[in-house]
Amino acid sequence: MYIFSSDYAASHVSCLPLCLYIIIIIAPLKGQRGGWWRYIAGKTTTVVEYIRQEVARGKRVLACAPSNVAVDNIAERLAAEKVRVVRLGHPARLLESVVALSLDMQVLAQP
Repeated sequence: MYIFSSDYAASHVSCLPLCLYIIIIIAPLKGQRGGWWRYIAGKTTTVVEYIRQEVARGKRVLACAPSNVAVDNIAERLAAEKVRVVRLGHPARLLESVVALSLDMQVLAQP
């Protein structure tokens, strides 16, 4: 398997093949606020790598998260890697860095 991210930890690489064959993988990634999960590094990196693997296989991916900032972080990272992203959500609630990725802005940009 080709790993897109060059700064990927070996522990992350070992879980990717399993993730590629699981339909729902993201649900357990959010723990209680202040819970043990905040000490785990690389959650967004792992999700982004998973999405890139699926896109490389010709799949479409819907990424959801419990906060707008979390979705914006995923969108930013994917856009930086030249993955086509359509960010859904009210433009007033998006980070400035991802407003151009929003559905509204992409529709307005069409000739």
